[in-house]
Amino acid sequence: MKLAELLKRQSAFIKAMNTYSIRKKYTLERQLASLPLHQIKTIHAICEFFNTTIKREFDPNSHLKIWIDKLRELGEKLLPTSAKKDLANQDLINQVIRHIEQHYMDDISINQLATQFNITPNYLSTLFSKRCGVTFSRYITQIRMYKAKEILIEKTTMKIQEIANQLGYYSSSHFIKTFSEFHGSSPSQFREQHLDK
Repeated sequence: MKLAELLKRQSAFIKAMNTYSIRKKYTLERQLASLPLHQIKTIHAICEFFNTTIKREFDPNSHLKIWIDKLRELGEKLLPTSAKKDLANQDLINQVIRHIEQHYMDDISINQLATQFNITPNYLSTLFSKRCGVTFSRYITQIRMYKAKEILIEKTTMKIQEIANQLGYYSSSHFIKTFSEFHGSSPSQFREQHLDK
C-alpha cells in the first residue's frame, strides 16, 4: 500500500475517531519508520498533510519517532471518548430493541422512536442497522413473523384476520403477503403443514 494512501486513511480514521482503526498496530508507523531520511520533499509533504488534516504540528526536522509518538498520543486521547460513545450507542439500541419487542404490535416508526429517545431519525436508523444488521422496519417485520408462527401453531382455531390484527396488521391481505414472502407459504398452508406433523 502506498504511503499517500496510508496517510489519507489514517487521517480519516483519526478525524472519525474510529476506535477499532486507532487500536490496530499502526501500519503507518511502520511505513514512517522505514522512510529514507534523504526524501526531504516527501517528509515535508507528510508534515504539511498532518498539519492541515489532523491539526497537529509536525516538524519536518523532527525525528520520525516524535511523529509516531504524536500520532499515538492523539490516538490514546481519542479512545476513551470514542469508547464511551460506543457504549452509549449500544445502550440506546438495546433500549430501542426492548421497546420494539414490547410494542411490535403497535404502529411504531423510526421517527416516533427517534423523538422518544431524543435523536434524529437518520442517526437512529444508521445505528440500528449497524448494530442489528437489518433495517428498523425489517426488524419489526421479523419479530411479527416469528410471533405469527407461534400463534398459528399454538392457537389453531384463531382466524387469520384476528392474528393479523393482533400483530399490528390492519389488512389481512397485507399480513398474508408478508408472511408468504417471509416463510415461503401462506399462514393457512403453514398451519396445515404443522398440524400434519
